[in-house]
Amino acid sequence: MADWEQVLRSEYLGEAHSFTFKLCCGPGWDRDAFMQLFEAMHECCIYYKKTDSIPKWIVEIFWYLDWYVQQDNLRQWGSTENVPSYFQNAAVNLNHLAFSLFCDDIRGRGNYEPLDIE
Repeated sequence: MADWEQVLRSEYLGEAHSFTFKLCCGPGWDRDAFMQLFEAMHECCIYYKKTDSIPKWIVEIFWYLDWYVQQDNLRQWGSTENVPSYFQNAAVNLNHLAFSLFCDDIRGRGNYEPLDIE
């Protein structure tokens, strides 16, 4: 199993060290876990660009993350205008990754929104 697949499997299963578990159950947003997840998702997109089918569980985690992080931002910050740029950009990047996986339009690492620490 590739490293990216292990990271995504951990997210899918909601393991305690996963980004989504920390986001849902505390302590909250973990920047290192997010970057590990972002890299895993990017590698996954590259891998599946060469194939005609994607396992259902991978599709589910990409869809869920794209949706959930946006909802969490709204819950935490109240409105899209209040969400700090780092969190807005992170949500947009998850959307870009989902688009890349589903539409076969892989972006280079430099073609995502900046994730500078505020």
